[in-house]
Amino acid sequence: MKSTLRVVAISFLFVLMDSGCTSNDPLRNKLVRADSVECPPLTAHQQSECASITPEVAHDLYELHFVELDSQGWLHSKPFDNTDLSGKNPPNNQIDHLMRRITDLLANQEDLNIVLYVHGWKHGAETDDKNVMLFRQLLASMSRIERGYSSSPRRTVGIYVGWRGKSVHLPEPLISLTFWSRKSAAHRISNGSTRELLARLTGVQRYYNSKTNSKDCTVVESSDVPNERCRVRMLMIGHSFGAWILYSAVHNPLIESLSGHIDLSGDRPEAGDRAERAADMIVLVNPAFEASTYESLHRVAHLHKASALETPLLVSVTSTSDRATRNAFPFGHFFNALFEQPVSSDEQAEAMLHTHGHIERYVTHRLIAGDTKHCPDWVAPEAGKPRPLPVLQNNKKLEIENNRQFLKTYTQNGLLTPEWKREFCGKMVLTQLKGKGHGISNPNSLVWNIGTDNSVIKGHSDIMNVEFLDFIRQLYSDNAMFGHKGQSPTSVMLGNEFAKSRGILQQFDSAVTVQLILRIVNAAQERCAMLEVDLLTHARTDKKIGTEKII
Repeated sequence: MKSTLRVVAISFLFVLMDSGCTSNDPLRNKLVRADSVECPPLTAHQQSECASITPEVAHDLYELHFVELDSQGWLHSKPFDNTDLSGKNPPNNQIDHLMRRITDLLANQEDLNIVLYVHGWKHGAETDDKNVMLFRQLLASMSRIERGYSSSPRRTVGIYVGWRGKSVHLPEPLISLTFWSRKSAAHRISNGSTRELLARLTGVQRYYNSKTNSKDCTVVESSDVPNERCRVRMLMIGHSFGAWILYSAVHNPLIESLSGHIDLSGDRPEAGDRAERAADMIVLVNPAFEASTYESLHRVAHLHKASALETPLLVSVTSTSDRATRNAFPFGHFFNALFEQPVSSDEQAEAMLHTHGHIERYVTHRLIAGDTKHCPDWVAPEAGKPRPLPVLQNNKKLEIENNRQFLKTYTQNGLLTPEWKREFCGKMVLTQLKGKGHGISNPNSLVWNIGTDNSVIKGHSDIMNVEFLDFIRQLYSDNAMFGHKGQSPTSVMLGNEFAKSRGILQQFDSAVTVQLILRIVNAAQERCAMLEVDLLTHARTDKKIGTEKII
């Protein structure tokens, strides 16, 4: 048996020796004008001229900007090619290039729908990366829907935040052993220029929305479809470790926003006192970070007093079929937690090991896929097949009417009632949870931690399937269907422990083999030392404190 294990380990070693490291240089090193190159959503990955530019533009649909961060979370210091740009002092980094484009569009009276995505583990900003390809399709779909129901549609602007989520070219299952080292990289990156990017985007949104004729972004009825006047709408999405990068940037502002009225007199704040937002909606999908960092937000979300119906500030969705966060995450973090003693309670020990999506007392909603009777004439999306304009228009009318019927059923005194249940157009059914096992329950909470299963998200990376994305789109659309600042109704977006981790060990014949394979993987990762300057320093530090190595 031992000889067999050694043969397996040696075979792994040869595979690793033949593998290479991914680049730590920016892939999108050409800053170009938005009309320079046509990059259609379904074929851009086949066009060499689209591989190194930002932004990509699919004319009449969207423009896609890239912001890439190095292994410390900094903007890349290598010079960018900006010869395609005109004017004095052309931008020489991706953030400045993006922000100048956004402010130019707004100054020219264009309204914007901004969609930002931070990718996770095993991904990057390559033109043929699956996340990049699917993000293009998401932007195209949102743009078509915007054009389908609005007489003055917003321009769709996508922002893809790239980092080295994939550090080594390895086949499965070996690349899965980089899970913990990429976690460490994400923690470093979370303290970097992402915070600048999000702060600047939020600042622009608040400024231009306050300058509109409809100052409070209120509803203006137009035939069958409401048309709100906010000039900038913004959706932010983070997956896996990308969810941590996004969450760490918005965590403190969210707590400040939700805590403003907790200690003031009165049961509820004045109508119109709406929580400040970093974006219209922030979505975390299969987030990979410790629940201990989520605890404080969970508490203030329960204590927040709603004055009227509002869309949630943050929506987190975790699938029980996600083995990476359910099993691998606590297994890898167990050894780190040994050096973080003492703990004050069993609940705290659990939160230090697991993500908040896998701890029942943090889960506030349940999402399942089923056959609903709502919206019988609604046409479901199909991957790669755009729905015709008349279909989109009819779908939107059905979604609006479905939402209004939900509000009639589950609102009382201007707020949602406990244990509300919303059936979306399509397959999705969302239920607000209350009772034993779900410690804190607030039916009008602005922070949602949704638990789901294999019927909605299959595994860790199935985050851009068309059914789930359409659910997110309907949630996001709620913000535009109804007004803000306490109007009735306003937008309603309704939307244990180490023993569990031991199943990973049972997949191997011995713990010794696990250690051997991990050492081999780490050896391959150390070949990337030239790509990540701080490797040796952090690796030596980790050996001293007992944490995992950093790639």
